[in-house]
Amino acid sequence: TNSVEVAAAASRRPELRLIMIGGAVDHGVGGCIDGTATLSLAKLNIDLGVIGACAASASAGVSAHDPYDAAFKRALLAASRERLVLAMSDKLGARAPHRVAELKEIDTFVVEHDASAEALGELAAAGCNTLVADPAV
Repeated sequence: TNSVEVAAAASRRPELRLIMIGGAVDHGVGGCIDGTATLSLAKLNIDLGVIGACAASASAGVSAHDPYDAAFKRALLAASRERLVLAMSDKLGARAPHRVAELKEIDTFVVEHDASAEALGELAAAGCNTLVADPAV
């Protein structure tokens, strides 16, 4: 992971093998997305690459607001055998300036329980495998 928070949580799980991607921490993102972090991904074979969507729509695919974040996410997906995108409901149907991936490049989307029927329909029409998360308890 490139995320400081995810690394901290995963470090408490000794059964997990944690690999931390380094570089300068971008405080707005909460992780490393600079050139050092992006280049280090090319040296890895990732089984399951997981990214968060800044925006996701049928017309624009998955996109990001920050060019460095987009480049990092593209590199992570390229190094991954399986690709999973986490998308909050307010990100579905939205677009951001920097393209990350077309919907057909993503294996699975995980969306919130309150995702709209329209957004779910767009993902289904694009052929996306979509999992709807249970509400938080």
